[in-house]
Amino acid sequence: MKRKAILIGCDSKTDEVKLPVSNDVEFIKSYLQSREDGYWLNSEIVVLINPSSKQLLSCFKEVKEDFRFVYYTGHGLMSRGEQYINFGEDELINISEFLYKCKKEVFIFDCCRIVYEYKFITSQYRITEANQKADKVKIRKK
Repeated sequence: MKRKAILIGCDSKTDEVKLPVSNDVEFIKSYLQSREDGYWLNSEIVVLINPSSKQLLSCFKEVKEDFRFVYYTGHGLMSRGEQYINFGEDELINISEFLYKCKKEVFIFDCCRIVYEYKFITSQYRITEANQKADKVKIRKK
């Protein structure tokens, strides 16, 4: 059985909270490579630290494996019932772009689920302060 692990760490590219994503990714990599927990080979593991969305999505285009393990650590948010992962201040990617690409796959998203809500006032939506920030972010559509 061919397998592939994609380990992704994205810290904030803004002045906000910095996350120890490199430590998290290295911990998961050593766990996968340990004899007791899978004995994955280096050639079966892809590590991406602060990748561009283009680099990240290219890992998911071609499926050559039977099993895929994906670990993401970084910032994330919920908006309009959808979960997104954050690639800094300029882009969010809907996690659905990663799902169902392989026969067998396991995903672990180690990120926040901050919920941005729209409040209804008269006939228009009023955007909360958090949404104003979120709406400045480019949301990648399928």
